[in-house]
Amino acid sequence: MARLLTIVLFFSISANAVTVNQFQRELDLADKAILWALISASTQEGRKACSLSYFSCKAAEAELGLAYMAANDNKAFLTSLSRIMMYKIDAGLSESYTCYLLSKGKIIRPYLKNLNPHQLVADCIETVNKR
Repeated sequence: MARLLTIVLFFSISANAVTVNQFQRELDLADKAILWALISASTQEGRKACSLSYFSCKAAEAELGLAYMAANDNKAFLTSLSRIMMYKIDAGLSESYTCYLLSKGKIIRPYLKNLNPHQLVADCIETVNKR
């Protein structure tokens, strides 16, 4: 019986770790989709990237990435959603972002309060430069 319990516990922990890693990969892809949609047409490098990256120049993927980040209320999702503020977003994506933040209500407040504007700028520059 103890052996069976150990096996079940092992696979439960492994499955949870896979799920957490999968969510993080998906959040990273959502972030990249938003970033590429925002910068793809604004620079020569961005226009070049349109021909090289699957995520480039696709506004629909930016909306989908944003929706994915807003789909869950756990820490990783709320952190990712709040950090999108580092990008300069406008038009429809900005409207969607505002709606998603407002729909979270009080649960998003601590994540927004913990943001450091100077760090967000540095992170944004670093992210764009390494793409």
